[in-house]
Amino acid sequence: MKNTLIVLLLSFTIYGASGAEKPAAETSRDELSARVQEAKEKIGMSEEQAAKFKEILEKRFEALKALAGRRERASGFREKRKLRAEYRSITKNSDKEIAKVLDDKQYKEFKKIQTGWQKEMRDGIKGRRGN
Repeated sequence: MKNTLIVLLLSFTIYGASGAEKPAAETSRDELSARVQEAKEKIGMSEEQAAKFKEILEKRFEALKALAGRRERASGFREKRKLRAEYRSITKNSDKEIAKVLDDKQYKEFKKIQTGWQKEMRDGIKGRRGN
């Protein structure tokens, strides 16, 4: 259960910690915008690419958020396995969409950036758990 939650969190590529002054969803949206801007600058995306990239990440975020809600209510092993398969499908499809928006060099650089984001998330999760 913990592993699936960690995987879902990592898939967002968004560090969704909620602040006291903003609702979690709004904080996540701000973080998404910051991540898009970071990727845009690092890999040299055009404005058009950045807009499409952000749209894909927003769609992915919403789909994974809905999936996480269903995950909380899942009780059986088969149901949880089915949700993991849906998670993989969502992330795989969004990665394919991103690959269509970026050229090969940009996509490879994005995957490096994404790996860094995932490491930040893992480190943040470990820190919150006290590991």
